[in-house]
Amino acid sequence: MSGGPKPPFIFLNPDNQRSLPRNPFHPRQPLHGPIAFTKLGPVRGFKMRVTESREIFAFTGVPYGESTAGKNRFSDPVPRRPWGGTWDATFPSPYCVQRNSVNMGRLSGKEDCLFLDIYTPRLPSKTMRNDTGSLLPVIIWSPAGIHYYGRSRFYGPKYFLREDVILVPINIRYGVFGFFSTGDEISPGNAGLRDQGLAIQWVHEHIRNFGGDPNRIVLGGLSSGGTDSHMMLFVNHPSRKLLKGIIAQSGTAFYTYLDTAGRVRRASDKVAEGVNCPKSTKGGGNSRKMVECLRKIDPKILLQQTAMSSPRDVTFPPEMFNPTLEFGGNSSFLSRKPEEVYKSGDVPPIPVIITRTSRESCGFLTLGRGVIAPVLSIPQVYNFIFPKVFKMMGTSGDRNVSEAEGRKSLEVLNRIYFNKNTTPNLLRRKEWWQFCDMLTDAGYTAPMWKAIEMHHKLAPSYAYVLSLQADISQVTRLAISNRREASHGTDYVFLFNNSRLLPPHQPGSAIDKASRRLINMLVNFATYGTPYYRNSEGKLLNIWKPVTDMRNPVALDVGLVNGIEMTRDPVALLNRWRVWDQLRF
Repeated sequence: MSGGPKPPFIFLNPDNQRSLPRNPFHPRQPLHGPIAFTKLGPVRGFKMRVTESREIFAFTGVPYGESTAGKNRFSDPVPRRPWGGTWDATFPSPYCVQRNSVNMGRLSGKEDCLFLDIYTPRLPSKTMRNDTGSLLPVIIWSPAGIHYYGRSRFYGPKYFLREDVILVPINIRYGVFGFFSTGDEISPGNAGLRDQGLAIQWVHEHIRNFGGDPNRIVLGGLSSGGTDSHMMLFVNHPSRKLLKGIIAQSGTAFYTYLDTAGRVRRASDKVAEGVNCPKSTKGGGNSRKMVECLRKIDPKILLQQTAMSSPRDVTFPPEMFNPTLEFGGNSSFLSRKPEEVYKSGDVPPIPVIITRTSRESCGFLTLGRGVIAPVLSIPQVYNFIFPKVFKMMGTSGDRNVSEAEGRKSLEVLNRIYFNKNTTPNLLRRKEWWQFCDMLTDAGYTAPMWKAIEMHHKLAPSYAYVLSLQADISQVTRLAISNRREASHGTDYVFLFNNSRLLPPHQPGSAIDKASRRLINMLVNFATYGTPYYRNSEGKLLNIWKPVTDMRNPVALDVGLVNGIEMTRDPVALLNRWRVWDQLRF
């Protein structure tokens, strides 16, 4: 064979990429492999086959920021400096210190973790660099994980990269490392969101070297990743002006993650106290000493302490550290609630896609149905728990919900969802599903339609409801009902491959067909700003309509029977979500 043996293609498996031992400046770099030339230095990647007839270029573990350890812990991210050799981007990205998503007692990750992955179908030629028309749209993906875990390697490119698009999953800081706050200028919080902002800037500056168009960057995410994506419209940071669209799946800035500075500061004090560091005082008296002390603590000890310091109140999300409203001032990164920013008009008028699944909360609830149903069917327990639920639904975590307020809210909800004035019997299947619907509306439907109501006045706003059930759904796995529903996270099955978690789509299956249609439209959203559907003849069809009138809340229905079609969201038509909007404190 002339020319020597060719290197093997690395077939898709984001957790099993083969190359030399990890050393970005190893003198024995692979002789073969694509190279992208950036201002920071060359980056060597590898080829990956996504279909039998299509191969792409992958660059995994590309640094966009300096290490967040030591003096950089709890601080703004520092842009990555140039590297001296050729960076070896052939191994999975290091990820930030976090708990394992399955075994919460297991800790892993490192603080040198500001890395991203780039998957591109083609690299620029000399001609292409001067031809902006041949550059590809870019989708940056922010990981899910309720702000305590997340890894770029979970987001395999097999399905997206069947299209002409560049996919960039990122890593950011989580938990105490990403959202610690002293409540003042010493460490104001939101380091994880600031990481996301820096990643956007890095992509804007360097993506042309990977074949991407810096003027067509869309930011997307699922769950907390969707919340973080939407949140970038309200921050005081230059990155928000670099985005041309937002995809927020099952999470918006109106979800419960946005917390008060006071509550996050108290959580930070609890952690400091647990490792014998000084606590901060309101006004910053001891904040500097507190931060200096905490920077010396082993990161895994610090992460363990966050679990031991959790508040005794019933709270959700379960992590103490989340995006926070910061103190005022021109240097503040996030100081106003989303609704206030919308009302001020200070929101980039870019198109958004905001989504939910048909039965978001049912997967979570089903995991504990054997305990939840009998316990919550006891009136005293039900009447005690739900005032706590109402408290967590808003951004005013410091306010105590009075007994009278909680009782009045329960009466309203019982009439709406159960058509009764008494405690529901969740042992009855019908009332159990009504209970699922109630919490789906509270946690997902209401934040979704609130965001659309505010944004559609500024720019095109598209909605979809995913009702096509996937095999991974917790509802089906636990077989509690013959109903086949899409629960929280089902979107992931359609968009990304992960060899450790998911079987590949079977060609021609309902999921495979829906996946291809949905990704087709998301890529066209990044390409044109409108989620057209390109049919087999190459014609762009304008199937997905934006919401123009809240009295007619149209949404794309991604379902099993009819595939993909426009419908009216029945929950929005009933204005059920507004009840929760009014109950937020």
